[in-house]
Amino acid sequence: MRGKAGGGGGRDAEHEGERRNRRGGRRRTRVVKEKKKKKEREKAMGKRDEKEKDEEKIEGGTVARGKVDEKGGEKRSHSKDQDQSICPEVMPLDWEEAKKIRIKKRIRLKKKGEKEEKKKRNEEKRRKKKNEGKAREHGEKDKKANRPEKERRRKSDKERGEREGRGGEGEKCGRTRTRRIRSSKRRRRRNIRNGRRWRKRRMRSNRKCMGKRRKRCRRRTRRQGRRRMREEKKKDEKKKEKQENRQEKERKRSRLRKEEWQEEKKREKEEKQEEKQEKKERREVTRKIKTRQFAWSIPYEEEKDEEKMEEDKSEGG
Repeated sequence: MRGKAGGGGGRDAEHEGERRNRRGGRRRTRVVKEKKKKKEREKAMGKRDEKEKDEEKIEGGTVARGKVDEKGGEKRSHSKDQDQSICPEVMPLDWEEAKKIRIKKRIRLKKKGEKEEKKKRNEEKRRKKKNEGKAREHGEKDKKANRPEKERRRKSDKERGEREGRGGEGEKCGRTRTRRIRSSKRRRRRNIRNGRRWRKRRMRSNRKCMGKRRKRCRRRTRRQGRRRMREEKKKDEKKKEKQENRQEKERKRSRLRKEEWQEEKKREKEEKQEEKQEKKERREVTRKIKTRQFAWSIPYEEEKDEEKMEEDKSEGG
C-alpha cells in the first residue's frame, strides 16, 4: 500500500506507515516530524553562523536590532518579531518574512470585512421580515399573497384538473386545496412568530392544550403508578412465597436431622445398657466361681448330703 502525496513513503521498516485519524485526515509519522524539526534546527544554525560572521566584520556600531553601548555590551531590543527559541541574539526581520506577515494581515482584514458584511446582510433580512410581519398585523395588503407565480400555479392545477377529469375546477383538485391550507398555515405560523395578536392566541391555545395535556399526563402517571404498585406487590408476594418455601425446606431438614440425632442417641443408650448388663452378668459369674457356687461344685455338695443321710439312717437304725 503506497502512501498519500506529501506523506513521504509508505509502510517501510523505519516508517510506522501513514495512518488516518478518526476525522479522515492524515496523521504525519513521527519520523517525518523529526526530520522537519532537524531541518529547521540546521537552518537556524546556518543563519546564526552567518550572523556571527557579519558581527566579526563590524567592530562597534549596531548589532542586529539591538545597540552596542560604549563598554562593548549588547543592548537587546524587545520586539515581537525576534525568535529567541531559534537564536539567542536579536535577529533582523527578513524581507520575505515581512512580506508573508503583511499578506497574512491583509487576508485577516479581508475575512473580517466579509464577516461584517455578512452580519449586516443578515441583520437587514431580519429587519425586513419583522417589518413585513408588522405590516400584515396592521391590516396592510400582503404583497406576497398575490404573486404571479401563485396564479400560474393555480392555473396549472386547473388544467391538470381538466386533464384528469375533475371538471377543470381548481377547488375540486385536492392538491390545490391542501396547498392553500398549507400556505395559510404557513402564514399563520409566520404571524405567530411575529405578531402580538397571534402570540396571545397561541398562548391561550397553549394554555388550553397544556391543561388537557397535564390532565392526560396525570392520568397516565396515575395509571403507571398503579401498575407499578401492582407489579411491586406481585414481586413482593413471589419473594415472600420463595422465602416461606425456603424456610419450610429448612424446617423439614432440621426436623429430619433432629430425628436422626434422637435415634442415634437412643441406639447409643441401648448399647450402653447392654454393655452394662453384660458386665453385671460377668461379675455375677466371677462371684459365683469364687464362692464355689457353680456347677462343678454341686457333686461335692451332693456327696456331703449323701453322707449326712447315711449318718442319719444309722442313728435312726
